[in-house]
Amino acid sequence: MVKADRQRPFTDKGKIWIDLDNSPHVPFFAPIVEELGKHGYPVVVTARDCFQVRELADLFHLNYRLVGHHSGKGKI
Repeated sequence: MVKADRQRPFTDKGKIWIDLDNSPHVPFFAPIVEELGKHGYPVVVTARDCFQVRELADLFHLNYRLVGHHSGKGKI
């Protein structure tokens, strides 16, 4: 069993990944991304080229990586 070191504060901030795959995600996550950045958290944002996600991410000045597009309607 690993024992926690209570003498040393936890300062290692892991990378946070946010994937924007629908237009409401952009205005919801934009202020969160900004606040996380202010507090020193590395944030990676990915976005889909669908439902105006890319355009909204540009409008909100988000630094994102375009990773895909709408895959179509489900077969179920």
